[in-house]
Amino acid sequence: MQKYIFYRLIFIFITLFLIVLVNFTILHSIKVGAFETAVINLEYNKTGAKVDSDTMQSLKTYFALDENLPLQFLKTFKNYLFFDFGVSYFTKQPVILIILDKMKVSLVLGFFSTIFLYLISITLGYLKTIQGKIFDNISTLFLVILYIIPTIAMAGMVILLFDNSSFFVIGGVASENFSQLSLLEKIKDFTAHMLLPILINVCGGLLFITIFAKNIFLSQKQKTYYIFAKYKGSSSFNLFKNHLLKNSMLIIFADISSIFLGILFGGSLFIEILFSLDGIGLLSYESIINKDYPIVLGTIYLLSFLGLFLRLLNDIIIFNIDKRLKMYENTF
Repeated sequence: MQKYIFYRLIFIFITLFLIVLVNFTILHSIKVGAFETAVINLEYNKTGAKVDSDTMQSLKTYFALDENLPLQFLKTFKNYLFFDFGVSYFTKQPVILIILDKMKVSLVLGFFSTIFLYLISITLGYLKTIQGKIFDNISTLFLVILYIIPTIAMAGMVILLFDNSSFFVIGGVASENFSQLSLLEKIKDFTAHMLLPILINVCGGLLFITIFAKNIFLSQKQKTYYIFAKYKGSSSFNLFKNHLLKNSMLIIFADISSIFLGILFGGSLFIEILFSLDGIGLLSYESIINKDYPIVLGTIYLLSFLGLFLRLLNDIIIFNIDKRLKMYENTF
């Protein structure tokens, strides 16, 4: 396992290097970037007067354009290794602090969306194996409809339906007086704000994980241990909890890190914009519009690092939980 971790760390390093290289190349290929935008804004504020040479040199120094490209890239990559993404072109705040502050909302959305996705998918997958073909076909058709409806369209319809609801609140993660509420009131307030965005966020992934869970359950039902336990007279609930779910869990949850990241950064952009959730998706959109490239590149790098790290952590956890993999430990 140590060899596997070592090779994966090398792979992570090479991947991050290539990500920074590609982003750096794209950034310097843009004809109208942040530097040009700053010059245009200065000339506009000066009612069309040209920017003087001293101001132009100050701008080049500020945007790190007074050095050759290889040296700029090496400095950029060295800083990125220590999560130093510089400062925002417009807010003048450290990029890492801005990203971490916005990421809290996205992590909450992604975490609860992943939980709901697996709870609904596993439940539906199991029901498909016991309720017969009619339920299987109808539920599959319903999941296909949820899959093909674009996230932005579904969010728009939900906002129109529940905008004047007495319970649901459209906009924000919690109320302004959230810290002053009791525990039950906090749960109710959080649910009122986040339940709709969470449910919309999971709709697109229900189809594949539900079908995958159903196939795993059907496969496990053909195993000797399940047939033996069934003929011993175990109840349906005990069969599901003690045998079916227990032996299927590792397979179903094997790729949970990728699912989590897909939910977190896949549909989060439209969800955060439409529901006014001040998270990483909304931050990325605003940064691209404003040409705030340190935030754009810092976000891409940090999310890539998070994805690679979670994938490695997922593999380590699976290896330590699944005792069958111990047989192949020397091959890792």
